[in-house]
Amino acid sequence: MAKSSQSAKSSGTARGSSPLAKATGLPPSPVVLIAEVKEQLKELIGHGVENIAEFSETENGWALTATVVELSRIPASTDVLAEYVVDLNSSGTITSYRRGRRFYRGEVGEVE
Repeated sequence: MAKSSQSAKSSGTARGSSPLAKATGLPPSPVVLIAEVKEQLKELIGHGVENIAEFSETENGWALTATVVELSRIPASTDVLAEYVVDLNSSGTITSYRRGRRFYRGEVGEVE
């Protein structure tokens, strides 16, 4: 399976500071940050984010894993989904992303 890695585009919301961070000078709350990242990622990859599977603070900002529907099918259990690993700076702007594994919605993942 091929992995793609890209830096964020140099224009639009993908490169500029988060609007909330600009207005307040404070880092955004996780809820606001995730909402903004969903919009940024949609602009970059052309697919909406279905959910955020993982979110954590890092040394340089934030990291998250987003699940994206790359191909909708009927029945929905055969949709092709992908996980995207996204790195953000401390103001909540995407600095890099890469597509991880792809899978069918109906696949059973790791159960803990």
